[in-house]
Amino acid sequence: MSNLAKKILIVDGYNVLRSSGFYDPTDDWTDEWYNHAREALLNDISAQYNYTVVIVYDAAKRPSHKKMAKLESININKINTIFTPTGVSADSQIEKLAYEAIDQGFKVTIATSDNIIRNTTSNKHITHISAVNFCEHLLNDKITEKISHTNQKNSSNAKIIDTLDDETIKKLKNITKFSPKQ
Repeated sequence: MSNLAKKILIVDGYNVLRSSGFYDPTDDWTDEWYNHAREALLNDISAQYNYTVVIVYDAAKRPSHKKMAKLESININKINTIFTPTGVSADSQIEKLAYEAIDQGFKVTIATSDNIIRNTTSNKHITHISAVNFCEHLLNDKITEKISHTNQKNSSNAKIIDTLDDETIKKLKNITKFSPKQ
C-alpha cells in the first residue's frame, strides 16, 4: 500500500443539494431546479479544488419513463460527474469508489450527511465531511477569494468608488449629486 499522498473528494450530489440548505429551491424540486443546482455545485467545487473530485448522483428512484440502463459518467471542469443507473443507489457507487481509491493509494474525503454511507465507509483512510460543513467550506472559500481579489484590486491608488456597484453609485448620485471619477 502506498503512502496515500494523492487525494480524492467524493461528493454525494443529491445529499449535498438537499440537506445542506445552500442550494434550496426557490419554488419546487423541479427538473429545471435540479439542473441549475447541479451546475452551481459543479461550479463551486471546480473553483475550489485542484485534485480529483467525483460527484455522484443516483437514479435509484428515477421515474420509469426516464430510466437509465447504465452508469453515465461526464467529465466537466476536471470533475467526474456520475449518474448511477436506475435502481442503483449513489450509496453503493460511493462506497465502491471510495474503496477502489484507497486501493489505488488515494486519501479519500466523502462529502455527505448520509449516515449509512458514513458507516459503510468507515476507514482510517477515509475522512467524512457533512453536507452543511462542506457547503460552508465552499462558501467561505468563495468569500475569501472575493475579498482577496477586491483587496488586490484596491491596493494601489485605492478609491472607495472603485468598490461600489453601479446601483450604489446611482443612489449616491441621487442623494448627494455625487459625480464619480471626474
